Amino acid sequence: FEQALVLKDPTVHAIPSILFSYFDPDTAEYKTLSADPIALSITGGDKSTETSVPTGGKTVQTKKVKQSVQHSNSIKPTIEKLAPLQLDAGSMTQTISPLFARKWFQLLAGLLLISICIGAGMKIRAARYAANPRLQRAVAMKNLLKIRLKDINQALIAQDSKTFLISCRKAIQEQLGLSWGVEAGAITLADLQKRLPDDSALLAIFKSADESVYGGQELNTQEMQDLSNRLTIDLEGLL
Repeated sequence: FEQALVLKDPTVHAIPSILFSYFDPDTAEYKTLSADPIALSITGGDKSTETSVPTGGKTVQTKKVKQSVQHSNSIKPTIEKLAPLQLDAGSMTQTISPLFARKWFQLLAGLLLISICIGAGMKIRAARYAANPRLQRAVAMKNLLKIRLKDINQALIAQDSKTFLISCRKAIQEQLGLSWGVEAGAITLADLQKRLPDDSALLAIFKSADESVYGGQELNTQEMQDLSNRLTIDLEGLL
């Protein structure tokens, strides 16, 4: 950079030493560079022509003195280790858009917002589930019924009457146990007779399952299919 100087005191004969301080990142220290004083050669100019300026009937005499300041050509400042001027402007861009106006940032922010909403929804759902025993029981009944109906269907395909009836009996015990709030394995035919109507399909199926276990009753494919349909309808009605 350049600095223009105007001499105001004719007794000044040199520009003091120039100091430049900076931080060196390589050594992690502050450093100071200095240049030698710059000597000045001062010459007085001729007096300028006097002019009279009338002000209110009086004449005021003014004088102008010209002085020149010249740098001595014999003494040059010594400034070491200073970086040269940057003359290349570098790459240019037509527009400067803020970060929030860029499409990739908007897309990322949208995905983040969706993730936060999904996470918050899952957390709220989990809190409601933990505070609602009835909902927990309904979910458990639905999951157990799905597993047991799969076993019943496999036994039906295999035409295994005994396994089919045992699976039906177990499905009834599990669903009624959760619905009544008792241990599933403790439910017997007598319990169903006390708490279910006489025309209940669950009671008839449970009775057939007991007879199969203790009496060796066998069912044909059509009978197993009919019981499976009735069992599914009645157990799903408990959910």
